[in-house]
Formats: sequence, structure tokens, C-alpha cells
Amino acid sequence: MSTLLDRVAALTIEIDSPDETVRVSLGRTSGVSIDFDDDIMDLHTEESLEEQIELALSAAIEEYELETSRLREEIYGPTARQANPKQLRFREMCEKIKFSTQSQTHHIAIDWSGSADIVVAISPGTFSELTQDQLSSEANTIVHAALTVYSQSVKAIQSHVYLRSPDHP
Repeated sequence: MSTLLDRVAALTIEIDSPDETVRVSLGRTSGVSIDFDDDIMDLHTEESLEEQIELALSAAIEEYELETSRLREEIYGPTARQANPKQLRFREMCEKIKFSTQSQTHHIAIDWSGSADIVVAISPGTFSELTQDQLSSEANTIVHAALTVYSQSVKAIQSHVYLRSPDHP
């Protein structure tokens, strides 16, 4: 029988944006990637692409969290969903995570709040300054960076809530 870590390591979620021009792939082992339709810059403005990225990325994160919860319950039983005080504190602290990050060329920025409240901003004129390959590379780089910051924040909260000594609040 495989462990929860084994099952989560094998988990990959793929979500399409509502208009199916953006695909987000998210996994613990594979990381995060964003793929655009070949003619994305003809189909969207910077503003409409922001929305499609936000929706797909948020949906992928939410689906990943739901699936890991389902796996936890499948392995540990229905009581895995019952929150103890540490789990409640952990969830509460994770919902307070908030940060902003910007790509090196300042074409794309991400504001992140809580577990999956994500706002993507693509600077006006980006489509005329970048090729589609450059846009894709920049989007993947900044999303990877944002997910890394989020994951590091979650790990710090886990250490604080679950591993701290009783003498240190």
C-alpha cells in the first residue's frame, strides 16, 4: 500500500481556463507550468489573458488541495477531516499569507493572498514587446516563483505550528 506522500508525489492536476486557451499543470513533483494556445496573443488582450491565467491557476490550486484532502481521507479515514486546534491554527495562518512578486522585466506581476486568491497583472504593451515564447517563459517563471514563495510560507507555518517547542509560542 502506498503512503500519502507517495500518492501526493504522483498527483498532477491539469486545469484549462474557462475559454480553454490557458492550461495550468500543477504537481508536487512536477511543479507548475502554464501552456498557452498557439495564437494566444491574437485571441486575448493583456487584460483578458490576466483573467484566464488567474482563473486557471486558482482552480488548479483549489483542485490540488481538494484532491490531497481526498487522498488523506482515503488513507486515514473520515476522521482525517476533523480539525484539531493545531490544524485550525495552521489553516488560519495560511489564509493570512500575502505577498507580491514581479517578473524581472516587469511585464507580469502576481499578488497572492491566502491559499488561492491570485491576481495577475500583465503590463499594457507587453504583447507588442514580447514574442509568444517570451511571454510563455516569463509567465512560467513568475508563476513558479510565486508558488515557491507560497510553498516556503506554508512550510514556515507548518514548522511554527507543528514543530515548535511548547516553551516558544
